[in-house]
Amino acid sequence: SHVLPSALAISEETGASASSFLNAIIAGYEVSARIGSALGGMQPLLHDTGTFGCIGAAVSAAYLLGEGRDIPSRALLIENAIGNAAAVALFPFRDTCMEGASAHHLFVGLGVQNGIVAARAAKAGLLPSNATLERFFGPRAGEAFVPAVMLEGIGEDGSWSHYEITNAYLKWHPVCAHLGPMLDCIELLREQLGVFDPSKVAEIRVETYATALQYDSPNPSSDLAARFSFRHAAALAICFGPLKHDGFGQERLEHPDVLALVGKIKLQVDEQFDALYPANRPARVRLILIDGKTESAEVLVPKGDGNQSLSRSDVDLKAQRLVDSVWDKSQRAQLFALVDSAEGNVRDDLVTQLGGLLR
Repeated sequence: SHVLPSALAISEETGASASSFLNAIIAGYEVSARIGSALGGMQPLLHDTGTFGCIGAAVSAAYLLGEGRDIPSRALLIENAIGNAAAVALFPFRDTCMEGASAHHLFVGLGVQNGIVAARAAKAGLLPSNATLERFFGPRAGEAFVPAVMLEGIGEDGSWSHYEITNAYLKWHPVCAHLGPMLDCIELLREQLGVFDPSKVAEIRVETYATALQYDSPNPSSDLAARFSFRHAAALAICFGPLKHDGFGQERLEHPDVLALVGKIKLQVDEQFDALYPANRPARVRLILIDGKTESAEVLVPKGDGNQSLSRSDVDLKAQRLVDSVWDKSQRAQLFALVDSAEGNVRDDLVTQLGGLLR
């Protein structure tokens, strides 16, 4: 969400080719993903949006702004852009989104802008302090920062054994990522039971890792806050079926069945799950029925991540639902055709067409 706007904006400005545009996206994604992994989780009270994504935006912009330079000069520009962005990346207040405060929507926009400015500044000759990323950003943003993680799989000869973009996590459920595993469990239970009858539920126990519960909004009063509420997301999914992007309306949040179910949900930290995070995002949901029967489901890796990666049909379905909520079908068809053209012989006018369509 940070890298693509930066790459598109600078590609339009510089007249970059389609291949350069795509390369800039990959470069920005790879750097920000590696930095994000190295952080070992975020510091308490810090939301990740606008942080390492800002640095990815700077990388994609610097990659494009350095086109035409020799390799050492271009690499130095990108290095300085990383340092500049590490100095000016956002450190947003985590509770802003949990409490449904709409200032949360500034995080991506300002993160992208700061990244682009950091890259422009590097090109203009404004330079960062030495090792700003390692000395300042990483320790300040990360809960367990390990700089060596950023270089895993990169040989001294410059060879790369793997690329993080091939392990991309695509969020399936329209909630905070920490809530996703819980909703996976509920969908597994739905498969086991066939149908949920909220009136027959005596208690629901949700067990997960401690960091996840730091993102819980216990009494959400808006659509945004509800996406950070374990109890309300679980109750909505049980009462109305798999959650979609538009499933958090006030009418649903205030539905008697939802409110009754919210009061039956208990959140617990599982110490074994704690030990598995952040490499995994585990969760377990136990349904205790009024007849005494118990049903449970557990996931270690959420749908969309690692070996649970989304299928192409899943990706297309999610994209279709989101695009159709704001555009008509003819525009969606144009967008899908443009995106699909990036596979194989990419069309020369991809940047121009994409920018025009978005406008």
